[in-house]
Amino acid sequence: MSKVHIVPATRSEREKAIDDRIANIKSDYGFTLDLSHLGLREIPERVFALKHLQRLDARCNQIEFIGKKIKTLKNLESLDLFGNRIEEIPEEIKYLKKLERLDLDHNYLQIIPESIASLKNLKVLHLNNNEIDEVPFFLGTLEKLTNIWLCENNIKELPSSFDDKAGKFGYWIKY
Repeated sequence: MSKVHIVPATRSEREKAIDDRIANIKSDYGFTLDLSHLGLREIPERVFALKHLQRLDARCNQIEFIGKKIKTLKNLESLDLFGNRIEEIPEEIKYLKKLERLDLDHNYLQIIPESIASLKNLKVLHLNNNEIDEVPFFLGTLEKLTNIWLCENNIKELPSSFDDKAGKFGYWIKY
């Protein structure tokens, strides 16, 4: 049976849903905040005050930009922004030193910025269904990165930094 998500229709309903979800942050597996399926256009300002947040799930919204304040979430280990309208990854992503998983599938990204090279703990990177033309060399040099998803982009080839990853690295690309 499929799960049906009802998006709050009015701004006040969305605000109440956000408040309820922040009040009920799950701490079973670290501090997790689920803001998925709320019709959000941006990450709410009050989220950036959650200094102990480890997992942020804001998938399936209408978020257009991540914003510079993302750098305040220094304990973030997982950021899920699947299915939004994001066109670029801000430079400030480099401050998320604990980030292990980044999901930006189904957005409008065209480039993978150099700031991603600072994410030394990144293990999983999802970039399926974007508008990416080129994979930068540095991605193949991230030592902990074990899975990268790049299907349904405009990529023609991988850089030579991926050559010695065979057998140790999972990457999925559909040319």
